[in-house]
Amino acid sequence: MTPKVRDKVLESLESLGFTRVEAEMYVFLLRESPATGYGIAQGLNKAVGHVYKAIDALEAKGAVVTTVDESQNRLCRAVPVSELLARVKRRTADQCEFLLGQLPPPTADPSDDRVYRIGDREQFFQRCRRMMKSAKTFALLTVCPGLVEEVYDELGGMVRRGVVVGLKVFKPVDVAGATVIVDPRGESAVQTGPGQWLFLTVDGREFMEALFDGDAAELLHAAWSESALMTWAFYTGLSSDLVLAAARGAIQRGETFEQVRKLLEELRILESPHSSGKKYLIERHRKRGRK
Repeated sequence: MTPKVRDKVLESLESLGFTRVEAEMYVFLLRESPATGYGIAQGLNKAVGHVYKAIDALEAKGAVVTTVDESQNRLCRAVPVSELLARVKRRTADQCEFLLGQLPPPTADPSDDRVYRIGDREQFFQRCRRMMKSAKTFALLTVCPGLVEEVYDELGGMVRRGVVVGLKVFKPVDVAGATVIVDPRGESAVQTGPGQWLFLTVDGREFMEALFDGDAAELLHAAWSESALMTWAFYTGLSSDLVLAAARGAIQRGETFEQVRKLLEELRILESPHSSGKKYLIERHRKRGRK
């Protein structure tokens, strides 16, 4: 195991609730089991007292088993990784189920006009998936090739629920039942751009935008908002962009005026009158009796 991999392993164990000493001891015992507390302390250059406390903690976590002998010479043996992780998964799943049943959802506040930064790649996609699973009427996206797989299952799920899905991509993607528009510039638009990006709006209720590096591995910038005005503008802009890309492609293919007109008529499905942001603004600001 290289030093870089070892550090990553220790960090991963810490994310599961281990202290750094406990993580180091568990990795040590995977190689050196069984071992006494003194042997572990010598092998890791740790204080014996700290090691014995950590042995008790590891035993409570189900990461080690010890001999029946309660003396200072009792032996410790690491639990197999598969067994430990199965325990962690089961306990985590139980805790998640409990919290889902006990904690209330966040309060929705349509008057919240703030834009919130999303700083973690996985957090960004978790929120994307949550938004797409909650879609009731429509969802519009622009997504670069390196990011399509992250949301592919949710795209199909929306279509199966009867949600109108409009998707602009830069190389062909098969999403049965969705309106898929390939940008006529193709992948060159991504190759000459600042990285790879994903824009998403759901029901005109909320939106997300993100820029990743060229390999789509590192999140560079991401934001989310439920601002009614910004969401309405974001939806309108994204809808228009999809329609324009489709029209440009048709013109480049040499389609006739009548064919382009028919295409634009078909794409009216993306111009939903049910944008939640616009509806909220009308209900809040439009004067009574005004038509």
